[in-house]
Amino acid sequence: MHAAVENQFMKYLIFLLFSILILFSCTPVKKQELETKSPEIRVLLNETSNKDSIFFKGVFLLQSEEANYEFGKNNQKIYLVPTENGMLLYNENRYLEYRNSSLLLLKSSTEESYFIHNQNEYFGNIIIRKNSSSVVIINSLPVEEYLRGVVPSEIPVSKKENYEAVKAQTICART
Repeated sequence: MHAAVENQFMKYLIFLLFSILILFSCTPVKKQELETKSPEIRVLLNETSNKDSIFFKGVFLLQSEEANYEFGKNNQKIYLVPTENGMLLYNENRYLEYRNSSLLLLKSSTEESYFIHNQNEYFGNIIIRKNSSSVVIINSLPVEEYLRGVVPSEIPVSKKENYEAVKAQTICART
């Protein structure tokens, strides 16, 4: 009798383990969405051989060989001036002279950070490049962010009948 109870217990245990195995193998597993990074686009904002300025709303970081600089908290505006040997970046708190520097990158530290140039607001990073006699200011940002800003400015979205046109324009701009 003892062997029969033990045999019955083993069958019950195997059935229970098999049921648990089936239960967990059939439970849907949440798959992580694949994050596809939107390609970057670069937009020329200005090329000047004169003084220019950028106003920061939010924090932007400039990594340089000698130090890292933060703009936007206490240094909300910078001026750019091309020189014969490079360029100057300055404001009331900083005076940075870059000689023979061909490229500077100011990285946005948060998604909410933006900058103002020529009374227009821009999201993304800022690339400052020295050409032979001028300074070039470039906005570098993901394509999706660019489209989110540029398409509604080309077609008025305040009218309901334009929604389909905005969608079509966005699709065309991506291809």
